[in-house]
Amino acid sequence: MSFVRKCDMSISVPHKPELVIICLDGMRPPVIDRMIDSGRMCAFTSLVNNGCRFKDFRPVFPTITPVCWAAFATGAPPSENNITCANIHVEGDHPAKITPSYLLCDYSAENLWDCASKVGKKSLVMSIPSSTFSYAESPADENLTIVKSVVCETNHVQEFEIRKDNSCDNTICDGTSEWTAALHFNMQSYSGRQLEFYAMVSVGNGYVRFCGDGEGISPSPTAMENGAMETCGNIMKSGDIITLIKRIEDKDYVFRVKLIELSDGSDYAWIKAVLVRDIEDYAYPAGFAREIAYTGLNTRYADERLFSSDIKTATGRNNVLKITRDDLGQIYEIFKTAVEKRGIDIAVLYYQVFDNVNHAAQNIIEGFTTVEEEIRSEICNFVDDICLQVDDFLGRIMDYCGKDTTIVVLSDHGAVGYRSFADIYGILEQAGLLKSYYDNGRRVVDWGKTLAYPISTCHIYVNLKGREPCGIVPPEEYDAVRNRIIRALWQGFYDDESMSTALAFAVTNEEAEFVGLGGKYTGDVVYGLKGEYLSRGIHGSQITTARSSGGGDIRPALFMAGKGIKKGAVVERSVSLCDVVPTLCYLHGYPMPDKAQGAIIYQVLEKRIL
Repeated sequence: MSFVRKCDMSISVPHKPELVIICLDGMRPPVIDRMIDSGRMCAFTSLVNNGCRFKDFRPVFPTITPVCWAAFATGAPPSENNITCANIHVEGDHPAKITPSYLLCDYSAENLWDCASKVGKKSLVMSIPSSTFSYAESPADENLTIVKSVVCETNHVQEFEIRKDNSCDNTICDGTSEWTAALHFNMQSYSGRQLEFYAMVSVGNGYVRFCGDGEGISPSPTAMENGAMETCGNIMKSGDIITLIKRIEDKDYVFRVKLIELSDGSDYAWIKAVLVRDIEDYAYPAGFAREIAYTGLNTRYADERLFSSDIKTATGRNNVLKITRDDLGQIYEIFKTAVEKRGIDIAVLYYQVFDNVNHAAQNIIEGFTTVEEEIRSEICNFVDDICLQVDDFLGRIMDYCGKDTTIVVLSDHGAVGYRSFADIYGILEQAGLLKSYYDNGRRVVDWGKTLAYPISTCHIYVNLKGREPCGIVPPEEYDAVRNRIIRALWQGFYDDESMSTALAFAVTNEEAEFVGLGGKYTGDVVYGLKGEYLSRGIHGSQITTARSSGGGDIRPALFMAGKGIKKGAVVERSVSLCDVVPTLCYLHGYPMPDKAQGAIIYQVLEKRIL
C-alpha cells in the first residue's frame, strides 16, 4: 500500500492584489506621526516596522488636490499633465468662465494604471480626483475598473423648511401623534438629468421619519444606526444623517439627508439633502456598478456640505465619525468585490475625510481661531478618533492582502492655519490693474476696464486683446502689464509693520518651470505664498515647504511596505509626489508613464533591479 498522496494541482490560491495604494486626501504627517509614536495605531505601526516612512515628502505646486493627485498618478509635473490648478482657464473662453480640472478633457499624460495595463495588469481606481476620466466618458481599457470622481455643486444640494401649519394631514402612527408633509425634490444629476419627485415625511415628537412616496424611494439598508434607526432605518433626530435611494426611469440615485433643525415643539423642521451620486453613471463597467450599487458611498464634498458648518458641536462630530466608519467599510467591500470578481492586481483607493476636517477645523486646532479650550480639545480628540478609524481600515486591507502585497499609504498635501487674509483682487485693484463693483454682495469684474485678473489659487492672466473675448491690453503692452502685476504683488503682500512679506515668489509663465508650471494652462504670472496667509484656502497658494507657527505643515504623508521594500527604514531626504509612481513601476516591472519626470526612490529598495 502506498502512503504517498498525489498533490491536487487543481486547488488554486485565492487571488490577491500585488499593489494597493490608499490615498487619504489632506492627511497631515504631524498628526499621524504623533499617533504612531503613541502606540495607538496598530496597522500604521506594523506598516512602519515592515516598511518605510518618509520625513520630508513634498507636494507639487500649487498645493491643491487635483494638481497633487494628477502629479502622483502620472509622475509628471503640472506643466506636463495639464492639471495646473483646481480651476483652469482655457484659451478662447471668456475670463469669467473657468473649467474645473476634474472635468478637463486635455489630460495629457499616462497614469500608473495605464502603464500597468500594457503588461496585462487589472486596476481598480476609486474616485481619485483628476486621475480618472471625465464624468461623461467611459474608458476603453477593459483592464480598468473605475469608481468615478465627481464634485458636489450647488445644483446637487437642496434645503427644505416644513411647518405643521402647512402639513398635508394629521395622523396617528403606532399610538404616536405625527404630522405629514411632502418634500419637493428638484435638482440635477451629475450627468445633467433633471430629478424631480416628492418624498413624504412624518414629524413626531423629536424626530422626522421618511415614509417613501410609493414610487421607488426607500431608506438605504446602509443608513446609519442611531436610536430608533436600528429598527426602521429612516428616522432622524436633530443633527442625524440618513441615506435614501430613489429610482427614476430605471436609474437609482443615492441621497444623504440631514435633519439640521427640529423645533422644541416639533412643529418646524429644516432638512438638507445632497445628491451623493447616480448609481450606474458613477462606475465602470456597468455590471460592476450594479454590483456595488447600494453602498451609499459619498462623493467629493457631498458630506462636507452637510457637516462642516457644525464641526464644533458634538452632534456634528459624531455624524462625521459615523459617515467615515460607514464609508471606509463600503470602500473595503468595493475593494474586496473588485479583487474577487474582477481579478484586480492594483487597487487605488481614495478618501477625503482628513481634508474636509482640515478645512473646517485647522485654524481652531492651531489656535488661530479662538474657541473655548474645551471645544478645541474635543476637536483634537475627534481628529484622533478619525485616525483610529483609518487605522482600522488599513488593518483590514493589510490582513486581507497578506505580506506579499505592496501597501502604499499617502496624502496629497497637508494644511497650514492662517493669521491673515490675502485679497488678490484688492491688490490688483489698488494697482489699477483690475476694476470691479459689487452687485447684491457679489464682486463683479468690469472687463472693459480690467487689465489683469486672477484665476483659482495662483494664476493671474493679462486681459489680452485678440486672446480674451473681452481683451483690452494691446499685445505690445503684454510684457509691461506682466511687470506691473509682479510689482503689485510684491508691494501688496508686504507688511510695513512687521517688515515682512507673505509672498514667496511671483514670476512669468516662462519662468514658472522651477515650480513645475508653464504652458497653455498656466497664468501669464504665477505667485506662491508662505504659511499663515490665506488666499484661497489652507492649502493651494502656499509653497511646497510652507509651515505655520501653530504646527501646520503643507507637506503630505507617505508610507510604503511590501516585497522588495526595506523594513523599518526612515527616508530623510526630500521626496516628491512625482517620485512615487516611477518607484512603484520600477519595483513591479511596469512600463514608466510617458511623461514621468519623478525619480526612483532607491533608498526604499532592498536591492536594485537590474
